[in-house]
Amino acid sequence: MKHSSRLDLADDVALVTLLMLEAWTSRDESLLPEGSKFSVFEGFPGLCDHAAEAGVALWSSFRNLDCDCWIDTATDFAEEIVAYALNNSITADRRTLNLRARAARNRALREGLAFVRMLVMR
Repeated sequence: MKHSSRLDLADDVALVTLLMLEAWTSRDESLLPEGSKFSVFEGFPGLCDHAAEAGVALWSSFRNLDCDCWIDTATDFAEEIVAYALNNSITADRRTLNLRARAARNRALREGLAFVRMLVMR
């Protein structure tokens, strides 16, 4: 993995983590099945672990694309992952994260928000 790829990955994981935290904290606990946001992720460290996996899945799906609306795409993905966990009372497994990330990629391509990155030959 090139240095710039590692930085891109770190940026994307951090972004998804912050966006998931924002989506998580904005939920009304009284409306949740178990009455607590903490129960689904087993606390804040669990949310961070899950967000890191989600960030890697999203980065993997978009790594060869340029995305015009990256913040919006990442926000939608993060909200979807948090909603999945809170609605199902369980976090998404790796396969589900990858499927949802691939769906976000396909949606961005379909809407013209993402484009295949052009390789520059030297």
